[in-house]
Amino acid sequence: MNVSFNLPQADEVSIRLYDIQGKLIVSKDIGHKGIGKHQELIDLTDIPMGTYTCSISGQKNTITKQLIKQ
Repeated sequence: MNVSFNLPQADEVSIRLYDIQGKLIVSKDIGHKGIGKHQELIDLTDIPMGTYTCSISGQKNTITKQLIKQ
């Protein structure tokens, strides 16, 4: 799955995926990203179908999105 995000300022970025109960399923530290649009590939092959919360965070910004794997 590709995760797209837009940063208003440069930041150290990590992506965390949580299940419906709040359990951490996937954690990926991406590193420093500059201002602008970015895309990161996250492997969800071994994750069961369901609803998840994806948190894209850094020291200055956090973006939270809900996703459904079908």
